[in-house]
Amino acid sequence: MATTKKASTRHDFSGRSAFVTGAGGGIGLQVALCLLEAGCQVTAMDLKDCPKELLSQGSKLRYVTGDVSDSAAAVS
Repeated sequence: MATTKKASTRHDFSGRSAFVTGAGGGIGLQVALCLLEAGCQVTAMDLKDCPKELLSQGSKLRYVTGDVSDSAAAVS
C-alpha cells in the first residue's frame, strides 16, 4: 500500500461543512482528511466501509456507506 504524505494545513475551515464522495480511499480519502485537519465538519460517503484513517475523527466526521447516485442513501 502506498504511503500517504500529510499535507500542511493552510486554511481554516472551522465552522464550515463539506460532503466528500469517494472517501473510502484514494483522492476522496485524502480530501476528507485535509478538510478535517483544517477544522471542517465532514460528511463522507463511499461504497466501501469507513477506512481506518477516518475512524479516529470522532464527531467531526459522519461516514455513510452507500451509493451517492442512490437518492435514499444520499439523504440518510
